[in-house]
Amino acid sequence: MAVTVIFGPGYDQYPRAAVMKVMRKLGAFVKSRNWSVAGSQEIETMQAP
Repeated sequence: MAVTVIFGPGYDQYPRAAVMKVMRKLGAFVKSRNWSVAGSQEIETMQAP
């Protein structure tokens, strides 16, 4: 199953951290990171066990 979460510009730091924390507690791990996307976009792909 894939889920896409999109946060608004400039306000995504805290909600993103909260989502990542919950995902890790559920056993997910970061599969890939792309921090060089145009603008302030960051793409993180997590995979659950």
